[in-house]
Amino acid sequence: MSTTNTDVIRLKDIPYGFFEKELYGYFRQFGTVKRVRVVRSKKGNPTGIAYVKFTKVGVAEVAAETMDNYLLAEKRLRCKVVEADKVPKCVQTGPLYVPIVNVREEKFQKARKGLVQKSDSQDKKMRIRLLKQMKARMEKLKAMGIDYEFDYQSKYKACAESLKESRALKTEEKKEDVDSPDSDYNSDESDLILADGTETSPTRQLPLRQLPPATSPTRDNSHFDISHPRHLPPATSPTRDISHLRHLPPASSPTSTSPTRDISHPMAN
Repeated sequence: MSTTNTDVIRLKDIPYGFFEKELYGYFRQFGTVKRVRVVRSKKGNPTGIAYVKFTKVGVAEVAAETMDNYLLAEKRLRCKVVEADKVPKCVQTGPLYVPIVNVREEKFQKARKGLVQKSDSQDKKMRIRLLKQMKARMEKLKAMGIDYEFDYQSKYKACAESLKESRALKTEEKKEDVDSPDSDYNSDESDLILADGTETSPTRQLPLRQLPPATSPTRDNSHFDISHPRHLPPATSPTRDISHLRHLPPASSPTSTSPTRDISHPMAN
């Protein structure tokens, strides 16, 4: 067995909250991190042990020497380089870090799936599968020399026949639905009585192609009161009468800045 050092370091006594992403972000300061694995229990809780794999052996040695006996969050880390024959398989291959699996959620989903009521066909399939397993076990017992009999063949045949009958009924119903032509709705006495006991009048259901074309409804304005202010026509803006105004000549723009002299006035001289 080879005892040479590798590019993988092992960490112990890791404080809680220092998981895959945190380890990856912290050890990037030493070099390129290839994989990070945190050892967890079967319930998904961290055990305080982790593995970090670098791209070079020298980087792993420097990181292990620097972080050994390092005080982090009131815990003293223990870090060392892993030998070649002790590298776990989970660090050798795979993505950067494995996502955390919520074990409680998985158990809840499995329990919820088991509570769902199964249909008749699913129940029959399950019984046939169990009987097949029982048949294989009986053959193994016979091969071992154990004489044990169990009447599973009759139950297996009964389940298989009932499953075939249910499948045949389903196929016949599908064929009837496809072959039945479009016809008017035939009302029956059973259709005229609702669940609460009330009777309803029979309704005729016409095919979609025989329905009359829909017409837009006409608006009835007879209920409007013209005297009401809300129903009056919109007021028009009044026109302005300017006939009384004096017609003055348009003011001409002065050609020069010097004031003009009015010679028609007697005091102009």
